[in-house]
Amino acid sequence: MGERIYTIEQEQRILEKKIRDLGIFLNDNYIRAEKGPRPFFYNYFSLAPTNAFMKRYFLAFSDDQLVLIHSNYLEEEADKYITRIDHEEIKNFTVKNAKHYCIQFEYEEKMCYFYVPTGRNFANLRANYSEENFFSLWERGFKGLL
Repeated sequence: MGERIYTIEQEQRILEKKIRDLGIFLNDNYIRAEKGPRPFFYNYFSLAPTNAFMKRYFLAFSDDQLVLIHSNYLEEEADKYITRIDHEEIKNFTVKNAKHYCIQFEYEEKMCYFYVPTGRNFANLRANYSEENFFSLWERGFKGLL
């Protein structure tokens, strides 16, 4: 177990180290997202006090893989908390903008939905690394997935 994460800057530093350790070149190609239900249900479940239906992940996009890192285990060394998905295994990759940005795709015959928090609020008046990277990735077609 490494250092505790208290700030967005610490989170970014630890995440970047993890991504480098996985052999992925860093180029604004990683984001924070919540894995959740279909968009229709997301608005209801996201209001739950503990967001019990949502799980936070970090998504790292490389030229040939999408890597999912479960956020609760960012500091762990165990590979069981990391999923590497080859681009060829991903079907129907889309990004939708309704109330929230939703990255959705099919993998192993299941639909996956990841919601990307964007937008500034009173507590945080500047964009964070994840929001900036999300829009950068979108402009670049999510490393060929779009």
